[in-house]
Amino acid sequence: MAWKTGKGGSAMLCLFLGIQMSLAQKEEVAFRWAGDSVTFTCDKKITHWDKDGQTVYRFQHPSTILRGSHPDISDLQKRSRPTTQVNQEKHIIQVSSLLLSDTGVYRCLGHGTEHETVQLVVFQVTPANYQTLLVSDDLELRLSFKALWDVDIICKDPKNNVRGTWKAQQGQDLKVKALQPQDHGTWTCQISGGKASLELRYEVTMAGFLPGPTTIYSRINDTVPLPCVFTFNIRGKPFNERLEVKGGGLYRSDDKDMLGQAQRLLNISKDGVCWSNACGEPPAAGPSDLSLSLPRVQFHDGGWYTVLVKFPRKELKRTFHLSVLRVSAFPAGPVAPASQVDLICEVSSHSSETVLKWTQVNSSTEDDHLVRGAGSFRITLSMFPVRFGLWRCSLYNGENLLQSADFNIEEKRLSSFSDWRVWALCGIIALALLLLLVCAVVCVARCRRLRRRASRMAWLKQQRTCQCKDQVNLLLRQ
Repeated sequence: MAWKTGKGGSAMLCLFLGIQMSLAQKEEVAFRWAGDSVTFTCDKKITHWDKDGQTVYRFQHPSTILRGSHPDISDLQKRSRPTTQVNQEKHIIQVSSLLLSDTGVYRCLGHGTEHETVQLVVFQVTPANYQTLLVSDDLELRLSFKALWDVDIICKDPKNNVRGTWKAQQGQDLKVKALQPQDHGTWTCQISGGKASLELRYEVTMAGFLPGPTTIYSRINDTVPLPCVFTFNIRGKPFNERLEVKGGGLYRSDDKDMLGQAQRLLNISKDGVCWSNACGEPPAAGPSDLSLSLPRVQFHDGGWYTVLVKFPRKELKRTFHLSVLRVSAFPAGPVAPASQVDLICEVSSHSSETVLKWTQVNSSTEDDHLVRGAGSFRITLSMFPVRFGLWRCSLYNGENLLQSADFNIEEKRLSSFSDWRVWALCGIIALALLLLLVCAVVCVARCRRLRRRASRMAWLKQQRTCQCKDQVNLLLRQ
């Protein structure tokens, strides 16, 4: 007996028998999917064709075909088309719309001798969930079958990596946990056993964020982009009700395990999905892009940011860690030569592997200072001419430069114009003091003259009074 693929098959398999010493038999194994068809071909010597010992058809020459009477094979007879090719001396039976119950041992028998045997195993795959999965969903498939021996099952992802192996005789649950965006595509499961094989191909559509950075390093006053690109059109009408956006927002926290306070919210309307402060603006990179930016970040803005999007049955999250670098100096203004200045470099988050390094830019001398595993680094510089200029604080992780910020130390100088103004100011002050002194001397001298005059007038008045009294006394005596 020979069999060949029908609907869903890709190859034709013929079983050629060789009778050894008139009593030999040949057994083959055939794997088929439920719903496919299979064709059995028996040679002219057979008298009947049976399944698991129950006669399905009896052949009488030259072309008479009789049905078996057992009730268990009545449905199989309805889906079978037996024909006899007299010229080719073959009996052909085609079975369509295979069912799981069609699994069994099929034999071509002739005059009490078993000429050919085929072990047919019918497989059926039933998805336990949707083909469109959200990130971190499990891929679940139910493989139904029944074999007389162990069947090996190996499933591979779209990148041909083995993601699961099973061995079973009965139905098997195929489960792969926590799928990621890179698992989008065609999965293949190879089913083999009993010298037969069958391939299962299953298309998986992953709905989630495209891969992107999780840690972002910034400087004070920079604009920080938070990339949020999806594998599907999140802004428009969803092609699947499971992908309908129900809410979401951007949240900030000082703790990785906490959602924190809402910074922005998603606006959902009949026109689609957008950030509440940017509705009406067309997306720069397409309808799958929900990226946003944080303008003019400050040191206290460092922390954990989470983009949360809510769907009917679960939530998708993307978390970013923002680390902000800040540089300053004390004193902050222009510094006079021979004085001291403190350069301060701070990072909002660090680890034991990070390094802060101060370096003078475009310096002819090596003047580097570094510290490992610290969130703040202060150096004190004695300022001589070659140390003025641009200094750079760099944040490293090993050999990788993560971020850097510059600070310019200005030398305090007085121009010739400034010197003239200072001397002019000093001259004016001196002249004013001189005028004030002259005025004071004049005032004192005038006061003295007035006092002398007043004294003289008083003395003259006294003298006149005395003379009058003497004259009166003289007259009275006379």
